[in-house]
Amino acid sequence: MKKDLRFYPSRQPPSSLTQETLKFVPTQARGLWVRNDYKFVPSVFGILDRLSTTERRERREYSLDWWTDTALYYYDSLLVSAYYGMEKWDFREFYKIPRKNFLFVSDSGGWQVVTQSVKIEPIDLLKWMEHNADFGLTLDVPPVDPISKKTYLDDQFEGFKKTAELSRRNYEIMHRHWKENDFQLLKVIHGVGPRQLDYWYRQVEDLEFSGLAFSPHPPSEQNIAILLAYGRDKGAKKVHIFTGTGIETTPIVIYGRKYFDQLTYDSSAFSTQGAALRAYFVPYDLGQKILFGKSYNSTLKQLPCNCPVCQLATVDDLNSPGSVPGGLIALHNLWVYLMYCVFLDSITESKDIFIEYLRRNNLTETIKAVRFLDLSEEVGFYDAYNRIYKAGGQDVSNLFP
Repeated sequence: MKKDLRFYPSRQPPSSLTQETLKFVPTQARGLWVRNDYKFVPSVFGILDRLSTTERRERREYSLDWWTDTALYYYDSLLVSAYYGMEKWDFREFYKIPRKNFLFVSDSGGWQVVTQSVKIEPIDLLKWMEHNADFGLTLDVPPVDPISKKTYLDDQFEGFKKTAELSRRNYEIMHRHWKENDFQLLKVIHGVGPRQLDYWYRQVEDLEFSGLAFSPHPPSEQNIAILLAYGRDKGAKKVHIFTGTGIETTPIVIYGRKYFDQLTYDSSAFSTQGAALRAYFVPYDLGQKILFGKSYNSTLKQLPCNCPVCQLATVDDLNSPGSVPGGLIALHNLWVYLMYCVFLDSITESKDIFIEYLRRNNLTETIKAVRFLDLSEEVGFYDAYNRIYKAGGQDVSNLFP
């Protein structure tokens, strides 16, 4: 039986705030709500039950699901790991996830296979994905040491090779049973540099899928830029990348969208930090967080934000016991991150403004990554890598006049 997780505001909305604006379907279509060439896909992994409700009563109440008509605001995409989702065959219907004008992405659960020693059959996974998701990712065996849970580095190449070869077996099975015309399936590629990337890519190059998916280890500015440039170099038209929600890395993804017909990227940081830790993203500075709940030690009188969540919730609401406060913080965090993405979506159209923003925020490694992406267009992926990143690369203080 699912928990009844709804938020009953302790204060009424301001007189200017209507029910329609609380749902937030923008009247002026812009940003991530309408673009089809790229989209941030919020990942909830194993905490969906904490954020979900399927009922609605007569009293004023708001769902903590951003995809429902009773939500505090609406957003049109979601990513779930199949490791959690496969417990319910009709997952999409169970959680009332729309099928029209909505993007539901399924990760394969490969990370859980390695780190939690669970078993997922590629055919069962594919059938579940095709029944529920709009597109999915192949069942990879991530290049992670099963004991230390650490990623294989370049000097641990034998371990890396083994995971690539095991992944090929899964890809072959999924490829044989995949209904190509009905469902997008992206091929996962791992690697932290050209040597690893090339090895993994060549292992599965002959298996044609809808596009490529990359998982940077770790999701640093350098690694994200390398994977975007590598995808462009291999001619991928559709790419998904696991990125995190960093102020330093998101500009690289949004700048790199120009290389692809479809670019999606995801993170669960907004929800894991919000729901589990009650870490509240501070607007205009995603690196700063306020801790609520047991860790709260502030003297705030009101929340420093005007998002749909914070227009109704209070400091006391976020410090209350139970699961709802964490869900509210997760929704707030998602909103703050989406607004950052909308901001970047605008300024990346002007290179001068974009680079000046990065400079003023001392995002030196982000600037270096942008220069690498530009250079990879000019001279190719491998030459750009050798100039910018190999053996430390070059100084970037004067890369942009």
